[in-house]
Formats: sequence, C-alpha cells, structure tokens
Amino acid sequence: MNPLLLLLLGGGAIYAITKKPTPPQRAAQVPVPSRAIPPPDDMPDMPPQNQPDVTVTPPGPTAAPVSYNLPSPVPIPSATSVPTDGGYSLPSMPPVSPAQPPSYTAPDLTPQDMNPSAPTATPQQPGQSVQPVPSIPDLIAQLPGGLQTAAQDAQTILTNLSTAAQQQASTQTPLQAQDVASEQDSNGSVALAKALIDREAQPNWKAALKPQIKSWQAIVGLKPDGEFGEASAFRMSQDVGILPLVRYWPAGSQESAEVPAYQKQLQDIAAGFDASNPHQAIAIRASAGFENGSGYDGNPSPIDPSLRQQQSAALTAAVASQAVSNATAQPVAPTAAA
Repeated sequence: MNPLLLLLLGGGAIYAITKKPTPPQRAAQVPVPSRAIPPPDDMPDMPPQNQPDVTVTPPGPTAAPVSYNLPSPVPIPSATSVPTDGGYSLPSMPPVSPAQPPSYTAPDLTPQDMNPSAPTATPQQPGQSVQPVPSIPDLIAQLPGGLQTAAQDAQTILTNLSTAAQQQASTQTPLQAQDVASEQDSNGSVALAKALIDREAQPNWKAALKPQIKSWQAIVGLKPDGEFGEASAFRMSQDVGILPLVRYWPAGSQESAEVPAYQKQLQDIAAGFDASNPHQAIAIRASAGFENGSGYDGNPSPIDPSLRQQQSAALTAAVASQAVSNATAQPVAPTAAA
C-alpha cells in the first residue's frame, strides 16, 4: 500500500480519536420581569379549590411513578392575627353561669307531726268559761276543823314574812353606798365610801383620792390629813356599814397585832347598832372580817372585785335571815276553831 495513504489514514484516525465532541448549544434564556409580592393583607381571599391529582415522576430510568394528593390551600393569616410577643391568644369563650340549686319548700309541720304520740291540745271554744283557781282561804275552808286552825296559823306566818320583806325593801339602810340617796348623805360619808371602795380595784389605790378624804375629814371633825386610817374608819362606821380598807395604819405598829385590835373595835361598834339598826350592825361586822391589813404595804396590789361581790352577797343573805327570824318570832294570834 502506498505509504502516503497509510500516513493519511493513520493521522485521521488519531485525529478522530483525540478530538472532543462539540457540546450542544443551550437556548437563550428569556428574562422574567420582576414583580413585588403583595403583603398578606393585600392578597385577596382565595376560595378553596379542589386540586387535581398531580403525578410526579422522580428522576431515574427505572423508578415507578408516585402520586401525591395535595390538600386544599391553607389560607394565609392576616398580619394582625399573628402575635408579636410569641404567645397565642385563645378565642373568647361565653361566660359560664353556676348551676342554680333546685328550690325546695319545706312543708309546715305542727308539734303533732313532730311527735305523733303527744296528746293534741284542744283549743278553747268561744263562750267556754275558764274555771277560776281557788284562793287559799277557800282551800282552807274545805279542810276539817283541826287542819283549818293549823292552815290559818301557817297563813298568818307567811303574811308576817311578806310584810317584813316589804318593810326591808322600803327602808333605806346604809349597807352599800349606791343604795343610799344623796339627801340622806348630808356629810358625804356614803359617797366617799363608794369612791374609795371602787378605787381599790385599781393600781395605786392606797394614795388615791386624798383631796376628797381631806375635805370629808374637815366636815366630820377629824384632822384633815387626807389619809384614811383607823380613826376615819371608826367615824365612817356611824354612817356606812360597808367600810373601805384602811389605807394608813399607825406608824411603828405591827400588822399582826393592830389588825385584830381594829377588827375587835369594829365588833364593839356593831354591837351598839344591834337594837337600833340591826342591818347596820351586820354590815359593820362584815367590814371587820373583810379587813386584811393591805394598807401596811407601800403600794398594795388591786383588790379583786369578786371579793367585794361575795361580801355583798353574804351581807344580803344575813339581812334576809334576820328578817325571817324577826317575822317568825312575832306571836301568832290564836284562831278559833270553826
């Protein structure tokens, strides 16, 4: 073969082997005009539409086609409905009113309904007369002759007791300061005794009311030193039965000896009233027993008011007992037998 031909054929083959293929020309790209996306508020509300089924074929020569059913488009919320603080607001709920309890009316019950076994009271009929309760004399008249005499004597005793009680209530006695009218307290003994007794329930009662004591001492003829001592108590006992506690005892005296001596002298004063004013005598004796020598302390503690109340109750009982004794001691007039 011609060497030149072989050379040409060999060079063409080499060229054919070494030459790269020319890439295909791409189509010219057409620029898409730009358009601003409107904000969510300006977008029109699109009614939901039924979207057709779209078949998407993934790349690959052997992949099988896969079908997807796209849901209806979700409406885009407005800008005002999106919270700016990261929270979420719930829709307003209607107010819930509490359930009203069922109403119930209790039936009217009578005592007979509550206790059926109890006897039923029979109301008084119009025009029906009520039998009067017999008086004590009528009852006594129905007794036999011997019992009538005893019953009449008992009635006389009861009458005397009632009369004595009425006399006691009507007679003003200086048992307590508040029971005496101001016109019966000409020199102020009762008013001062009440003030001193009331002050004993408070602190610093020993040195209190010195100006009032001084004025009273000047009226009754005592040394006006403003100190309520034994002499002032003895003088006040002529007008008042319930006496205040002694504030000042003689200087240098011993409590163990002075207090019993004071109580003994009050007992003697009370004996002088046994005949003329027995109520006064009872009250003075009660005051003697109540004295405890508290005034010997520089600043004694307040006195418990209940102690005075007990003293008053005991005094009232003693006076009532004396009234009963006086009434029963009166002779009963004999009554002729019927």
